[in-house]
Amino acid sequence: VKKIILSHSTKPFKLIILDCDNTLWGGTIGEDGITSIKYSEDEDGKVFEDVQRHLKYLKKQGFLISISSKNNEKDVWGAFQNRKMELKKNDFLCPKINWFEKYTNIQKILRELSLKEDDVLFIDDNKLEIDKVKKKFPKISVLNSEDISEYLEKLQGHPRLQKLRVLEEDKKKYYQYNLRNKYENLKTKLNSLDDIYYELKQKIKILDINDSNVNRAEQLFNKTNQYHSGYQPQLFI
Repeated sequence: VKKIILSHSTKPFKLIILDCDNTLWGGTIGEDGITSIKYSEDEDGKVFEDVQRHLKYLKKQGFLISISSKNNEKDVWGAFQNRKMELKKNDFLCPKINWFEKYTNIQKILRELSLKEDDVLFIDDNKLEIDKVKKKFPKISVLNSEDISEYLEKLQGHPRLQKLRVLEEDKKKYYQYNLRNKYENLKTKLNSLDDIYYELKQKIKILDINDSNVNRAEQLFNKTNQYHSGYQPQLFI
């Protein structure tokens, strides 16, 4: 009952930003190497496999996932591929894997996806890194992955990672935000909106509200009613 009440009264996250070492796998890839990091084996390795499986499940529900990690990018993608992990490179939107500060990378991710800090959950095992991110983004939510015994439970039980209803549009979030990212990149190269829409191969459809899309219409109305007080929507786009 408590879980249901929290789901009704709590706004879900839109984006989960993850560190890599001791967050998506056990150990430090730069020191241990791809073959020695903990993933899918018994004990800790199995926990990280389960964590990735749950993140994949959250992505299917419409949560976006990204990376902000101080690492060698080639090593990171090599680990996902060579260790046959649950998550793949194309599961992540706007990943930032480099040696810049993590809060700098997070700032870029938010700008590229046009998201606010209070829509984001940042997961890392390093308290110092978490504190630096919180100092830069006071409204961002954080989860410490250091305690492996509680990590998966915290992820599964977080009230802002629950959805009572998953609409078809929620399942398309990755595609929609990926398209938005392409749009932002094209804006710097093309001057005409017509040219941008042509490159993105987008078509606009106007539909009447009916039983099959009324939940989506309600979702859109709830997003916009703070700006259009008293407006009664007649069309669903």
